[in-house]
Amino acid sequence: MRVALCSNQRNLTMKSNGLSRPGALLMIVSIVAGLVASIGPIVLAITSPTHNWLLELTGPPVVVLAFTSLAVLVLYVVGFVRYCTSKGYSAWLGAFLLLGHVFGLVVLLLLPDIRELKESSKIETSRTQILVP
Repeated sequence: MRVALCSNQRNLTMKSNGLSRPGALLMIVSIVAGLVASIGPIVLAITSPTHNWLLELTGPPVVVLAFTSLAVLVLYVVGFVRYCTSKGYSAWLGAFLLLGHVFGLVVLLLLPDIRELKESSKIETSRTQILVP
């Protein structure tokens, strides 16, 4: 559906949703990396020759795991805040929603896009200005 307003043409069907938003890919990468980092030691322990269910890490593996966890956390926070600001909300709202973990992510995904609402109201305003002399 194409709508022509004055000389500008705007494609209303192409919206920035889902993975096309800034920050969405960062959040997905950080979630996958976090799952791998948390499940990895369990898999290593189970597949060891003694079939332990617990793996005690010491030395360099602990340091690598700690830095990986920190990097995953930073990626997730940056992605979450960028996704929130791409919807037109404040970065502070994103930081507040981060405190809710999964609940905050669900709320962020369900929040309407303020920028699209503003653009649609501008389109309606310009339509009424064109129709009403």
